[in-house]
Amino acid sequence: RALSSRTMPGLPVDIPPADEASPHMVASYGGVSNAEANIPAAYQSPGAVDAEAQPPKNGRRTGALAAAAALAAMALVVAGVVTGSQTNAAANIMGTGNALAEKVASAAKIAKVAADAADGPGGHTQEDEQEPSAPHTATDYTGFHVMFILVDDMGYNDMGYQSTDVPDGTQTLNHLASKGVKLTNYYTQSSCTPARVAILTGRYPSKVGMGYDGEGTFVVDSPYGIPLKYDLMGRYFSKGGYRTAFIGKWNVGHVEENYLPHRRGFDSSIMYNSDAIHYYNHTASPALAVSTTGGGATSVALTDMLSGVADEPFKLDVDDVGSYTSTLFTDRALVELEKTTTDDRSLFLYLAYQAVHVPHNTPPEDLFGQSDEWKLNNVVTHNRYHFSKTAVAMDRSIKRLMNHVENLGLENNLILAVASDNGACPTDGGNNYPKRGGKFQSWEGGVHVPSFVWSGAMSSAVATTSNDVLFHAIDWLPTLAMATGAVKSVESGLPGIDGMDMHEAIFHGGPKSGVSERTEILLRMNKWEESGSNTLDVLDFQDSYAALIRRDGDHLWKIMINEYKGIRIEPSHSPYNLSCFESVGPLHAYLIDLNKDPLEEHDLKDARPDVFFNLTLRLREHFDDAEKPAWAPPEDDLAYDFWATEEGGTGYVSPWHKPNADVATDDAH
Repeated sequence: RALSSRTMPGLPVDIPPADEASPHMVASYGGVSNAEANIPAAYQSPGAVDAEAQPPKNGRRTGALAAAAALAAMALVVAGVVTGSQTNAAANIMGTGNALAEKVASAAKIAKVAADAADGPGGHTQEDEQEPSAPHTATDYTGFHVMFILVDDMGYNDMGYQSTDVPDGTQTLNHLASKGVKLTNYYTQSSCTPARVAILTGRYPSKVGMGYDGEGTFVVDSPYGIPLKYDLMGRYFSKGGYRTAFIGKWNVGHVEENYLPHRRGFDSSIMYNSDAIHYYNHTASPALAVSTTGGGATSVALTDMLSGVADEPFKLDVDDVGSYTSTLFTDRALVELEKTTTDDRSLFLYLAYQAVHVPHNTPPEDLFGQSDEWKLNNVVTHNRYHFSKTAVAMDRSIKRLMNHVENLGLENNLILAVASDNGACPTDGGNNYPKRGGKFQSWEGGVHVPSFVWSGAMSSAVATTSNDVLFHAIDWLPTLAMATGAVKSVESGLPGIDGMDMHEAIFHGGPKSGVSERTEILLRMNKWEESGSNTLDVLDFQDSYAALIRRDGDHLWKIMINEYKGIRIEPSHSPYNLSCFESVGPLHAYLIDLNKDPLEEHDLKDARPDVFFNLTLRLREHFDDAEKPAWAPPEDDLAYDFWATEEGGTGYVSPWHKPNADVATDDAH
């Protein structure tokens, strides 16, 4: 495929390009080969096309005196001379050093970088641009239905309205976003399970025992989940009088039935629990690996799809095998919407699509046909092509969903919220351009993702705008619950959460008097590491993996500690050796001013040791507050004995720590 006239914007000539790509091969995180094994040939995709990486270059300013000051500051925190408890006092001096390196980036350069980052071809129109601050609007969203759609692994450059190469790949989402409010400063966690923990609990993962994260941490046979002492999103809406439904990827615990959504506040659910499944036969990927006699290992294909109703045993979802998941999940969502005609309760629907995660099995013709090929005219790599087909198929499913909303007359009585769980994996076809890095990283490409809200009831003062308020995944719970009246007070109705109620800013154009906006986001706090004895060791502070954003006046500071280098990947590049960046290059600490450097070109920890010092103090406080992880090592043999058909099991991934639990299934299957 040749690039058409719509090509990606180039970087300004006076901005240095990204770091060099790693020469080391990194296997794709998604495990496509496992998911594609033993399936009909018609559902398999051709092998990936490899291409040579084009290693860019990077320049770095050094300063011995400033570097020494930064290292000394870190040493004080590590040694405990200055502790996290002193953060508030130290914060008073943040930003007082006015020598922020104009030499590093001129105002003209910053403006051009920001423009290139925001306005790709086919992205924004004049009506979509940020309007002047709107007056507070009086639209009452009390009792509105809520539909929360979570997209899996959609990067910054994958949403059509801001994409450089697939602007028409998400036409439905483009239209809804253009009529709603785009959240241009939406942040999340950098991988699937932590992001879902944040959304469902309204708390940072490290505060609920789910802070140990990384590639392959939570797998199909992980015997833990969000601790049961924490109420989840469904429970809060249920307490507020809502009928609640969960559809799609759960991925936060299934070791016991009490961890499943129908036991955690959702009246009905259909879910898969592993990280990825085949789009048609629903087998878990990667497959369960078990040891064999003689010291070998084998992989076991297990179907991963359950359904549940509150106060009833879960069921194996045997009748839907063969149904493409975007179709299956949309069908279930239509059923839940239809119930609003006979059930007086408002609906809270959590719809977590499998798309656009790997494996990108070929969508059915009704979701992507020959007439859709023009939407991918700018796509030049194999992986990106199959990724984009999956995105188009999901978008068409959402169109079908929204058509039903309109047919039922719900458009003026419904809030739609859409977000990606984390950044994209370039090896799997996703793209975060022009952001650096991706999934599993705290660079913008891993945590700064597409999101918007829409309602047919939005006033003209709010609709068609963009909002740059800092918003994190933990804010969905209080924001949606307070906007609809499901919760009357965050303090009394959502005690102990980290999330903030942002509904005044998002739905009404500005905060009410006395309502604070977010000034800080904890992007990551992982202070643990697996040891050789299947236990977790607590790392020293200086060895932990942490990242934080903090607003201070006209600065938006970002600190990352022990982060791999962030690489900028253009969508035309075949990044066969870049995966999700988990192991690319050495670990470093970084300080970025995102307001002046949105593409994270300049590390300022040497130029601003005062800011680096204070943000390090703040990270130390979060380090001290982190809760002991619920993590336990995978139980492959025990799970195999319970699941495998050759051992008398059902062949389904299901709770295995209650072997005598009632399981309702159709004996005919």
